[in-house]
Amino acid sequence: MVAVGIDAHTGRHPRPARDLIHDVQRLGAWALAQRSGPLWPTFLDEPNTPVDTSGSAGIAAALALAARHGWLPDTARAAASETLDALHSTLTPDGFLGGVAQVNKAGEGLQRDPYRVISQFGMGLMAQLMAALAG
Repeated sequence: MVAVGIDAHTGRHPRPARDLIHDVQRLGAWALAQRSGPLWPTFLDEPNTPVDTSGSAGIAAALALAARHGWLPDTARAAASETLDALHSTLTPDGFLGGVAQVNKAGEGLQRDPYRVISQFGMGLMAQLMAALAG
């Protein structure tokens, strides 16, 4: 299996690493600016949509990893840590992550609605966040 964006013959990404790091920095700063609390809205550019714990976990994991590699400032790691703290409060007594937006199989309606579910993929993203902060 070849990773997306990797040249199958050379095994390298066609863009220089410094360009990719610049993209991470630009997008990381933008994502942080969309956050009004410890969790992100379902649609980052629509702050009035309900928060989504799974998306927040994934974004925070990416920020923590980028900060660990020195591509983002320590404030990104601190934001990721705040997100993890907030996610702990959404765990059910048996350890499942609540507050997850529905998948959009039927369109965006359920994602825009405050209806939230428990989802294993959200727990996986939270585990990725925990690992990123532990490293």
